[in-house]
Amino acid sequence: CLQELSNILDCIKDKGRSVLPVFYDVDPFDVRRLTGTYGEAMAKHEARSNHNMDSLQKWKNALYQVANVSGFHYTNGDGYEHEFIGKIVEQVSREIKPVTLPVPDYVVGLELKSQELVSLLNVGSDDRVHMVGIHGVGGIGKTTLALAVYNMIVHQFEGSCFLENVRENSDKHGLPYLQKLLLSQIVGDENIELTGFKQGIS
Repeated sequence: CLQELSNILDCIKDKGRSVLPVFYDVDPFDVRRLTGTYGEAMAKHEARSNHNMDSLQKWKNALYQVANVSGFHYTNGDGYEHEFIGKIVEQVSREIKPVTLPVPDYVVGLELKSQELVSLLNVGSDDRVHMVGIHGVGGIGKTTLALAVYNMIVHQFEGSCFLENVRENSDKHGLPYLQKLLLSQIVGDENIELTGFKQGIS
């Protein structure tokens, strides 16, 4: 566990990653100063002959560094756990930028049309499902417009998926294929298995 923490901090230095510590029923001061149970655990590591001093010092530095990073601290009696977890989820959601999809550059009138569609969708106004249809002959930029709108509103949702060529893929692979693709991207689980069309609906 200590080696994993050390590796995580190496990723922060080398790859510019960020870390959000969660101190669950432990005082960050004990982690930083190696007092309390953390001090006792480190003393046991030092007493073992199979740990070299370089590794031990690296672990100590890792604990000190992570304890100095602003994070979340929960102690029994500080409220409900689910509320604490909810705050963590909100913070992570703000930190992680949603993946946007590539849109062709310099499409005339795209920005204006995109804003008009976003206004029609009125995302966040209520809990109802809003739908907008884009129709026209092939090659006029319907998919490009849909991509632009998707990129403008994707950050407002916990899960998202952009399905292209729905009719073609449905004819070729069947509806369960599209359902699996949709659910796997929204939930973030590529291992979703569907036995049929009705299961995908439920």
